[in-house]
Amino acid sequence: MGERHLFVRFKDCNLDCSYCDEKNKNGGILEKGELITKIVSLEQSEGPHSFISMTGGEPLCYVSGLKSLIPELRERSFKIYLETNGTLVNELTQLIDFIDVIAMDIKLESVGGSPRYLVPNSLIRYQAPRGERLLDVHRRFLLTARSKEVFAKVVISLTADVCEFSDAVCAIASVSPAVPLILQPEDGDFFSERRASLLRLMSEFQLIALKRLRDVKVMPRMHRILGTR
Repeated sequence: MGERHLFVRFKDCNLDCSYCDEKNKNGGILEKGELITKIVSLEQSEGPHSFISMTGGEPLCYVSGLKSLIPELRERSFKIYLETNGTLVNELTQLIDFIDVIAMDIKLESVGGSPRYLVPNSLIRYQAPRGERLLDVHRRFLLTARSKEVFAKVVISLTADVCEFSDAVCAIASVSPAVPLILQPEDGDFFSERRASLLRLMSEFQLIALKRLRDVKVMPRMHRILGTR
């Protein structure tokens, strides 16, 4: 928030969350050279940018391409900011040395329904281990991500379950109480007459989280408020 980022948005994702605002949007194919040229051009015309933000969808679904792209961006002195759903642990391990900041989502099943793992295809080669909760996957991901600057994000709606949220906070704290947590409102509740109730709930959740974590912030999605894309 408050910084200039240049976004590289990837289309596909290995999760199917009901509140996703990128679902079913069309994408295109860019060769690596074309993409780097566009990034350099935007940096020159609209920069400087604090980070190149790899976002999605889920960027780690494209790990083979990122292993080629990101080192070349780093050679051009760009810093890399990864926005991720926090499930593709093996893929993160392959890229961790080239990433500067990791923004990791933690999905609550009580918010928008249980995220569904998609059937793997030639691009997405991941499924949750049998019997493992999504929160367990998030914790393993965070254990790998903590070698870099990392923070967690949780989307909150009026359906959010306090016990499930508390479990998520405990999972973060078990890795490190120093990991920052950002609470973000679900847009369907925030841009409606339910906003006041949602903000009260988020304040309550913030106090719950502050009992175990050192840094917990309530932050809306600024691009929705500002009307930018």
